[in-house]
Amino acid sequence: MGDPGKLSGRIIAIIGSASGIGAETARRCAGYGATVFLADIDEQGLTQVVEEINDSGGRTAWLPVDVSDAASIERVAEHCIRTFGRVDVVVNCAAILIPGPMGRISGNQAARQVEINLLGTIYTSQAFLPRFEAQNSGHLINISSLGGLAPLPSSAVYGATKAGVRNFSLALALEYRRTPIRVSVICPDSVDTPQLAAEALGEGSTLSFTSEPLQPADIADIIIQTILRPRREVLVPRHRGWITKLADIAPGLMARLYPLLDRSGTERRKAYSRQVQKGVGIEESAAPVKGA
Repeated sequence: MGDPGKLSGRIIAIIGSASGIGAETARRCAGYGATVFLADIDEQGLTQVVEEINDSGGRTAWLPVDVSDAASIERVAEHCIRTFGRVDVVVNCAAILIPGPMGRISGNQAARQVEINLLGTIYTSQAFLPRFEAQNSGHLINISSLGGLAPLPSSAVYGATKAGVRNFSLALALEYRRTPIRVSVICPDSVDTPQLAAEALGEGSTLSFTSEPLQPADIADIIIQTILRPRREVLVPRHRGWITKLADIAPGLMARLYPLLDRSGTERRKAYSRQVQKGVGIEESAAPVKGA
């Protein structure tokens, strides 16, 4: 793990920390000496992560949150400041993915993804940025996706929300460029979480399976690196990120390559689905309402 004290003294709030990337980030930040404030809609998962960290000697506080409710995330920001006096870093990991072809996604399912993934990011930013301004410091880290840079057939709404998170975060980074406040956006490739399992079992985008999935620990390490050395945008892995950016600027090329990518992704998705059904390859059972 390296220097156990390299985040010592930092107050880090992690939104969406009951499972997946958020939970692993909380564990690792605490292991590096940070005080962590955890928030998630899943109270059972949240308290389990809090107990793990406390049992390891970490310092925590927590509060349930529904990021689609601006008042709920405002309560989290207020409670965090009241408990610790300040907040140095906010990491927003909260997200859901409801996979399937667009014709089979209901209006409510589409709206829920927009509410949590995009509006939740906006509400979190609105809650914490004024507090950063008041203390004249702070670092906001939003988790987008490489799926926000390229089209995701069968996960179209999710991809659209992640594109929005990326654009929103880069705009904020420019807004605050002349201040001590930093804004970063991290765009990972597919990660081995309950969300990816939901994609596999629910006919999500085959493009999500064209490479071996990353592990939550991989992204947690990138988040910590970004805390220590802030950057506006981080693509994970970098080479896949730049290839995905080519798809973004050349949609015609993407359309020509898609049949090949679709075939490869379909086979890998089938293999991953078999792993999921055997209980291998994910940290907990799949459910489309679980966060990243």
